Amino acid sequence: MIYRIKQKLPDLISPAGLTRLKKIYHSVSYPFEVRKKIWGRSNHIIHHDTRLKNVAFCIQGDHNTIEIQPGAVLEDVRINVAGSGHHLLIGAESWVSGCRFFFEDKGCRITIGEMGFFFKSKISAAESNSEIIIGSKTVCAEGSDIRTTDAHSIIDLASGERLNPARNVEIGHHVWIAEGVVVLKGARIGDGSIVGTRSVVTKSIPSNCLAAGNPAKILRDNVSWKWERI
Repeated sequence: MIYRIKQKLPDLISPAGLTRLKKIYHSVSYPFEVRKKIWGRSNHIIHHDTRLKNVAFCIQGDHNTIEIQPGAVLEDVRINVAGSGHHLLIGAESWVSGCRFFFEDKGCRITIGEMGFFFKSKISAAESNSEIIIGSKTVCAEGSDIRTTDAHSIIDLASGERLNPARNVEIGHHVWIAEGVVVLKGARIGDGSIVGTRSVVTKSIPSNCLAAGNPAKILRDNVSWKWERI
């Protein structure tokens, strides 16, 4: 018996054997690859029963919380947090792929409801206490950009006052945001609505409307949408 074991050991460390071991290792490790760079105090990343593949967390500040609820899948995602008191919530069973999240200043919040689908989108909450709230079962296609701020300040030369402060963004349940859509500060999109490709949303779109253009305008009301082509 000892002789037979000794005969099999070389097979385990042969090139073919090592290749098999590497495949097993990568199949187990890469689906859960997470990189963290955290500077500050009392920062929390909470995730249970999730699948994280090639996800990077970069946090600079204190008392920030990132919560990923059970069943969510994140792949090729970057989460950048600068400042303190920010909160990111990704709902259960959501699929987030190739997305970038950005927080700046203090007390900003991004909430994504359950069973959402986000693909190669950028979502930014900056300027203190601004927030982005997105409902459940909402789809955000490639190249979309959702933000609470213009980033830079526009100044009235006569008064010296800033003309473009941050404003919150609200997107309802079961909303379809098509490819390349930009949702700017202060925008509201109601439940069940559709925003056409490369539109720019600057104001409110009611529920169950089809909107498109720059700026986005309502083209049709009393509509909804389904994943299936029927």
